[in-house]
Amino acid sequence: MFSDEIRNRIREFIPKRIDKFPKLKRGEPYRFHKWGYDREGRFCLYYVVTGGKEKYPKRIPIEELEAAVVRLLETGKFNREDFRELCPVANSDGPCGFTVIGRILEALYGAMYEGRGRGFEKMSF
Repeated sequence: MFSDEIRNRIREFIPKRIDKFPKLKRGEPYRFHKWGYDREGRFCLYYVVTGGKEKYPKRIPIEELEAAVVRLLETGKFNREDFRELCPVANSDGPCGFTVIGRILEALYGAMYEGRGRGFEKMSF
């Protein structure tokens, strides 16, 4: 799958069809906030994490989302080690980015969360 295809597919689905990203455990889901550029000029998906009454925007650069998709398609998995390796900007905003990326992989690329330590794995049909 080409880079433009991956990016277009993600942007086509978010936020039109996907605007909430359920947490791996219980709690209010993370929510899509906007597409936009960060201070360094990277095009990012912004989502909101709630903490009590406060809302905290976090970001995932589209390049990092694309890298996660490619890893899933090539290896059949995307785990926290992959997240730390491929998504340094999202990781610097906090570990919740792993969940948001994983939920996108589930919705668009047939992944499924297999539990702590295993991460998300591509289901074979």
